[in-house]
Amino acid sequence: MGAEGAANMIFPCEMLEAVDPRAKWQEVIDRDRHKLDNPYVPVSGGHADAVLLLSEARMRLIEVLEVLGNKRGSVAAPQARQHSAVSRTQR
Repeated sequence: MGAEGAANMIFPCEMLEAVDPRAKWQEVIDRDRHKLDNPYVPVSGGHADAVLLLSEARMRLIEVLEVLGNKRGSVAAPQARQHSAVSRTQR
């Protein structure tokens, strides 16, 4: 989804309350385009680990698959947790 779709979903009230909804829509798109179209923004905020260039993608994928292919065994499933402060015997 680009800035246009996000403007329609996130700011519908602002669009309806504006004197000129089309101009308000364009203002929101221009304001948010940098945040939504830039892959480095999520990385700087800690939402992603890295930006992978297309020229590096194949080698990184091969490296990751080789690491995963060499793993042995399986990870144990987490135990079910009791989310109640009161134990079952006290109920």
